[in-house]
This record gives sequence, structure tokens and C-alpha cells, in this order.
Amino acid sequence: MTRHRKAYSRQSPISREASTRVLTNGRLMDALSSGETGSAWHRRRLTLPQAIGITVLALAHVLDYTTFVILVARHTLAAEANPIVRNIYESTGIGGLTIAKFFTVVLAASMTVVIWPRYPKLAALLLTFGVAAGLFGALTNVASL
Repeated sequence: MTRHRKAYSRQSPISREASTRVLTNGRLMDALSSGETGSAWHRRRLTLPQAIGITVLALAHVLDYTTFVILVARHTLAAEANPIVRNIYESTGIGGLTIAKFFTVVLAASMTVVIWPRYPKLAALLLTFGVAAGLFGALTNVASL
């Protein structure tokens, strides 16, 4: 087993635990000073800004979805301004639209969590865009009521 230089984790400014890059059987692994081995992927935790951002993203899209349901109940589908939503609703119904909306939020949240450690500004921009899209959809639905 070959040991390389000590490195400090850039994951969190609070935790300055030393880690060592260990080469075993031709594979590069992280070994924490506590003796734990494994990749950084298994030690990753959701931070408070990530949790808040993902929660706000989900709430914005829930608001968009509920205002859409109210809009379609009060008026017809013709009142919906987004042609993509209108097309999904016409071809798959409310169930397909629900699944599409759910997986859109899950995809945005997953991408945010994955890219946050390396590109935090890009991840925050992605969350901001997702929240803005949800709020814009909700506002246009409310305006059409």
C-alpha cells in the first residue's frame, strides 16, 4: 500500500480533517485520519443551503402545479399559456403531467446536489432558475384565473 501526501478536504470549511490518498490494488481511495476508507461520494451530506434551495424549488413547483389544476378546473385548458404543459396534458392527462412535473423537480434537485461541491455558483444558479420557472408558471396561472 502506497501513501501519498496529506490533503485537507474542501467539502466544508468547518471540518478540517486530514485525509490521505491511498493506492491499493491499483485503485485510488480516500482514507480519513479516523481510519475510515471509501470514496468521498459515500461521505457526502446535504448542506443547509442545499436543503433550503431544494425545498424552495419543490414549493415553487407545487404552487405552479396547484394553480394549474385550479385554472383547468375553473376554465378550460385553453387558458394555460405554456404550450409544453398544454401538450403534455392533452396527450397524457393529469397523471402524465404530474409525473413530468415530479421528475423535472427531482432532476433539477439531483443535478444541484451532484454539481454543488465542485461548482457551487452554477448549482445555485440552477436552483434559482428552477425556482423562478416555478414561480413564473404559478404567477401566469393566477393571472389567468
